[in-house]
Amino acid sequence: MLVYEITRQKPAEEALAIAGIVPVPDGYLLIFSSGKGWLWNFNKAEVGTDGSCAIKVMHISRNFDQLPVFDWWKNVRHAQGNFPLRSIADPQPGQSFIRPIVQQLPDGRSLVVYEQWNNPGDGFNPASAAGVRAPLIDAAGNAQAHSQLFPGLRIQKSTRAFLSPNLGRVAWVNGDGQRNQLVMHTIDANLQRSSFDLGRGAQTLGQTPGQTPPLTPQAIDVDGQWDLATGNFPFTLQRTQQGLRMTQNGTNFDWPSVAGRANFYEFPGANNTNLSFSSRTEGVWTFNGQPFPIRRQN
Repeated sequence: MLVYEITRQKPAEEALAIAGIVPVPDGYLLIFSSGKGWLWNFNKAEVGTDGSCAIKVMHISRNFDQLPVFDWWKNVRHAQGNFPLRSIADPQPGQSFIRPIVQQLPDGRSLVVYEQWNNPGDGFNPASAAGVRAPLIDAAGNAQAHSQLFPGLRIQKSTRAFLSPNLGRVAWVNGDGQRNQLVMHTIDANLQRSSFDLGRGAQTLGQTPGQTPPLTPQAIDVDGQWDLATGNFPFTLQRTQQGLRMTQNGTNFDWPSVAGRANFYEFPGANNTNLSFSSRTEGVWTFNGQPFPIRRQN
């Protein structure tokens, strides 16, 4: 059990947010955000303070007699004793990283997702949620890769990450107040994001119970250079209003999209010949019923 006492200058400020603990072969990784805190004003709106938070990881040995003592409010900068500490993500000036969540992948790596806020407490511009980022860390807590910023995504205060077995991705669920429904966001090990509408929650008068929209993934951007996994058939894909256009050796082939099947395209007039995509970098080309893995080259 980890117990910390956090002394705050103002009752509404968050000096520490623990994403979670993941087991590793020689101990545990504690992932958290720490900095000068985050302020909720009297209207319960999120505003920035005069500092920013970073995403950090502490390595805790499996057999420990005591835990280190930190003053979280003064920011956690260095470890004590046998508790190595490092930063996963350090904000640039004018940024703050808060509200992290973490989930371990089957291969032992972990995906950390956190919110990026801009203009925290600069005194002129209001702080604003910019979106989320996701670093991929190894079992030692080292960041292997950082995702791009996914604008518009949020991590609500009570959100926790989980592993989606069917999709093989890290996922979390948010409420969309404007559309009055739940949305599941997922990020895979290649740091590619997809979102799924889970349907409406509260119903309004005149709405028939049970009429929840089906689970439909967003379209994946697959424009670019592709090739078979064997590397002997390069081609280009470009989105069209009808589906995809494939260009190979100067010849164009149009693949219409299939209604009700996101990221699935069939070649007209050909028996069981289609393109399907699991991410923007991986897919399958099925020719006469025989599948061939394809990979994006750029």
